[in-house]
Amino acid sequence: MSNSTFFKKSLTALSVAALTGSILVGCGGSSDSSSSETSVNSVDYNGPGSKWDLSMKDDGTFHIDHRPDINSAIDYTVDGTYTRHDSGFISMTVTGGTGAE
Repeated sequence: MSNSTFFKKSLTALSVAALTGSILVGCGGSSDSSSSETSVNSVDYNGPGSKWDLSMKDDGTFHIDHRPDINSAIDYTVDGTYTRHDSGFISMTVTGGTGAE
């Protein structure tokens, strides 16, 4: 797979995950209050052929794990920052990641 094709597919998948995460987090999501300083909202998406785990911390950072299917190991991760807007939308900026080519 060429780098351009991989980038386009990854960007599309990340956009879908971010949009899904934004909707689910906006509708509730779940919260992990194990950290004394920062709360974490976590959202899982198990769609056809993939599994996405999105964690958004109150400090404005997020982390996404991707698995090709629900029984596979993580094949890549995405890290970044986000901003919640008054309109309810969330802007996400990718700052790093690991994995696939």
